[in-house]
This record gives sequence, structure tokens and C-alpha cells, in this order.
Amino acid sequence: MPAGSLSLTVRRPLAEVFAYVADFERAPEWITDLVRVEKLTPGDVGVGTRFTQVVSLGGKELEGTMEVRAYDPPCVYAYDGEGGPARFTARFTFSPEGDATRAPTGAGSMGSSAAAAGSSR
Repeated sequence: MPAGSLSLTVRRPLAEVFAYVADFERAPEWITDLVRVEKLTPGDVGVGTRFTQVVSLGGKELEGTMEVRAYDPPCVYAYDGEGGPARFTARFTFSPEGDATRAPTGAGSMGSSAAAAGSSR
């Protein structure tokens, strides 16, 4: 499972940074190649909220779905999803750092949907 992580410090209050990142319909503003996101479930965002997303890869647009797996404002936001043959996961953990917010993230690919389906049998 290839994975990556990134840590950055944002000079904004914790609640403000969390609210921006957890508003996933705004994610195309900060995630490269993400064209659009639409919330599929009614109500406020929380565990179980589902989204559809469109990414641009190699000149093609691919559609996928994501589901929120952890939602604990203003500290933790995590989701996983799939699009085409790929499955993925991401987790954001926020903490105050003086007058700023530290936002380390971890993301990974869980392999192909077909492989995952076959391994669960």
C-alpha cells in the first residue's frame, strides 16, 4: 500500500482550518487534479457522509465516491473512497501550535477495488 504524509502549519485558528478542510466541496481549491465534489447525503457532514468526486488524470475525467470515516471537530477528519480501479484513504489530524494550526495528514492507496473485493472472500 503506497502511502504518503505531509505536515504543514497554517497561520489560522484550529476551528477555521478544520472547517475549511472538512468542507470537502471546497477541496478542488487545494487538491490538484480534483475537478469537483458533490455531497450525496443530506444533512451536516459526519461519519457516513458520502460524496461523489471527479478527478482529472491524464486528460480523462474519472468519477469516484468517498465516505467520511472519522469526524471529530476540530481535530480529526478522515475518509476513504474509490474511483475506477483505485481505492484510497486520507486522515487529517489538526492541533493548535501557538496562534497557528498544525495539520499533519496521511494518505494511502489501498490498491485496486477488484483486488480488495477478491481478498475479502
